[in-house]
Amino acid sequence: MRYAYDSDYLPLAQRVLGDMYDFAVNTLQYTLKEFHMMFLVCGMSQQFEIGNPTFIAGKNGCEIAKIVVYDCYGNVPEEEDEMYVDKSPE
Repeated sequence: MRYAYDSDYLPLAQRVLGDMYDFAVNTLQYTLKEFHMMFLVCGMSQQFEIGNPTFIAGKNGCEIAKIVVYDCYGNVPEEEDEMYVDKSPE
C-alpha cells in the first residue's frame, strides 16, 4: 500500500492536528463539531490527505486553525498562538 507521505511524518501530522483542534476548541471557543466541519469544508483536510509538507511540517496547529477560520469566514482570529504541553482533559 502506498501512503500520501512517509511514516516519519505521521507523528508530526498527528501532533499538528491535535494542537489545531485543541486551539480551536479551547482558545477560539468553537465546538469540536463546528470546527471539524470547517476543517472539512475549507479543504484543509485534503492538504493533510495528500501530505502537503507546507501544512504537515511547515506550520503549527494554531496557524492551521487560523487558516481554517480565515478560509471559512474571511477573518483571522486575533488570539495569540498558545499550545500547552499538558493538553486539555478529554
